[in-house]
Amino acid sequence: MMPTQVRNISRQLAVVAGLAACLLSLGATPAVQSTDAGAQLSSLVGAALAQAPLNFAAWRAGAKSTDENQVSYNLSPVIKRQCPVCGIFDEYAAADADERYALQFDWKVPKSWSRAQTIAYIELRVGTLVPSFTATQGTNDSGDSWFDWQKASAHQFVYVETYSDSKNAGFTVRVGHYLPANLHWVPYARLSATQRDDLGKAVRNFVQIGVQNGSDNFMSLRGNPTNKEKTYFDTSVTFGEFMKSCDVNGDFANESGSGGTSKWFLECDTPSLGGAKSDVIAIIQTAIANILPSNFAVTTDPTYLGMSDYRWDRSSDLMAVEVSSYDNNDGTFGYHIEVIHFTS
Repeated sequence: MMPTQVRNISRQLAVVAGLAACLLSLGATPAVQSTDAGAQLSSLVGAALAQAPLNFAAWRAGAKSTDENQVSYNLSPVIKRQCPVCGIFDEYAAADADERYALQFDWKVPKSWSRAQTIAYIELRVGTLVPSFTATQGTNDSGDSWFDWQKASAHQFVYVETYSDSKNAGFTVRVGHYLPANLHWVPYARLSATQRDDLGKAVRNFVQIGVQNGSDNFMSLRGNPTNKEKTYFDTSVTFGEFMKSCDVNGDFANESGSGGTSKWFLECDTPSLGGAKSDVIAIIQTAIANILPSNFAVTTDPTYLGMSDYRWDRSSDLMAVEVSSYDNNDGTFGYHIEVIHFTS
């Protein structure tokens, strides 16, 4: 399991002679006591591994900032002098990762180094410090290499990912410790009973208002236009935290000569929601089925269902409701809900 990446630290790490002695004064034993850059890296990672089980308590100096995803900490004066761009975070549990404390920094290497040289350097200066950890490695979508060392029995990890741009090359290092029990969660990572109930209420409210105002192409729900053709509009009403990015828009296929049907949409997206898709989409499906008038029929014909998970149609006034989903590949799904009025 790869820890969540936090890439907001400057891509520079000052290599300070005497780091090993300073870390020793904190009670951590560096891997190598030397003044060359590679040994400094090993010293810092070794010291961080010793501090990780204590959640870097001796290296923190109070919270610097807090948001819905994490707490960022100020560094203790000694660590700040030796590693001014290090960051320490309490990263909240997500759908696919437990809560963890992590120290992070970026380490530069010569721009002229090949990928093989950088990988060998990482394996020598970081990998050899964790011989009892389970190791995995790979390449991300951007072509950068990553290394993940995990020790489940100690709830510890070391993660390294390379980077390169027109001016700099190097890698980000993260050393961390998972909490035995999660205390904080990122929003919607696991829906509570209250959140599940609120999701259902928001969906019912959205669909009910949409169906009631669909026959005039959602004219009463249109806010300001967002394109010059005035076919996309913000909504004039809001539907709460579980119905986001809402708009009214028109699709005039026949008028553009592309064939098909013309229609108007009222549509919203949910936030990214953790949990099994089958469980969460059942909340949405049940909410819609319970609020729709009885003259809406479930549509199962693949020709009309398309890529949607669920669809309901009312032939008397050419109204439809659709639900589709998309996988974020991080343990969460997003859900798109739309009320449609066909005009031709």
